[in-house]
Amino acid sequence: MLTKYIDLTHSYEISGVGYPGTFISLARLFVSRVSVKFLGVEMNLKSPKGMTEWMEGKRSKYEILIPSGTHLTLTVEGDDSEPATNVISKAFESDPKQTEVICDACFKDMIRHGRVLKDRVTIINRKGIHTKPAAWLVRIASCFEAEILLKKDPSLFCARSIIGMMTLAAAQGEELEIFTAGENAQGAMKDMLNFFETGFGEL
Repeated sequence: MLTKYIDLTHSYEISGVGYPGTFISLARLFVSRVSVKFLGVEMNLKSPKGMTEWMEGKRSKYEILIPSGTHLTLTVEGDDSEPATNVISKAFESDPKQTEVICDACFKDMIRHGRVLKDRVTIINRKGIHTKPAAWLVRIASCFEAEILLKKDPSLFCARSIIGMMTLAAAQGEELEIFTAGENAQGAMKDMLNFFETGFGEL
């Protein structure tokens, strides 16, 4: 287990909406348990549910603002605790505008080192990814701690985001890449591939 103490020099927003580049997305790239403690409260950085329970509805869904000057304790426990600690602490110590850049760089590095699973799928149902399959993709992705991203060149979309899945708007015959990383990445990849290969149940 690794622990790092950070005095924040910027204000940060922790969002669980589901876009790549957020602190939650960054934490989900790793297998290790990642927790942060500030203002006397400790929470699992991968778990927006815990955050909303703590906030008791005081803020909008899955959004917490950590003000500048806050003393934050980052604790990481698991097989990849060292790289996880390095990357996540770097994100907290950098300008908030760089969080997405750091996440993207980390993701690409993990692909190079084989720590991210990757596969390709072809959209085979007639209507492509419309409202119903988009909603099911979000439900499937939400069952896993792993980070699940879909790529339609040149953009990456988080499978937990209904807005992202609707924006993806992939049509019949188009090819997508699926990336999974973190806890139970293999199970996440298996379920995602199965959903695509069955044509979202619309064949």
